[in-house]
Amino acid sequence: MIKIFYGDDRVKISEEVRRIFGAEYEVIEGEKAEFSEILDAFLGISLISGERKVLIKDLSKNTAVWEKFCEKVGDFLDKNAVIVWEEKFDKRLKVNKDLIATGVEVREFKMIDVGAADAKLVFEILDMAMVNGKRAVEILEKIEKNQDPFRSEERRV
Repeated sequence: MIKIFYGDDRVKISEEVRRIFGAEYEVIEGEKAEFSEILDAFLGISLISGERKVLIKDLSKNTAVWEKFCEKVGDFLDKNAVIVWEEKFDKRLKVNKDLIATGVEVREFKMIDVGAADAKLVFEILDMAMVNGKRAVEILEKIEKNQDPFRSEERRV
């Protein structure tokens, strides 16, 4: 299993890594890594569980290793569980297009931009919770069922 996670929501990426790997996994700083170290992450065996769980951070900043990784990734798909955590991932680059074509899951984690109007909605619900907590919960549940609570177009529920 190979997954590429990228984006500016570092908290959600961390949560997803913990959800997939649990508490025990190795971390490799990809920016400083040699290709042999990356190769070992895929082909090596853990003494404890057999399958290694490896998080590689910022591998694309190491251009030479990133290109070799993208060339060889098809050989590693059924090996150890590896997540590559990138700050940015440009899907327009040929090397990244080729990587996606191999079947590697690429997932973006984007922070939600809460505008002034959306922030007002949050405070309205908070005010309601201070007066009538049960009603505030009902409003939130209705918003969550019908729309994204952070991107509400309809201001009154």
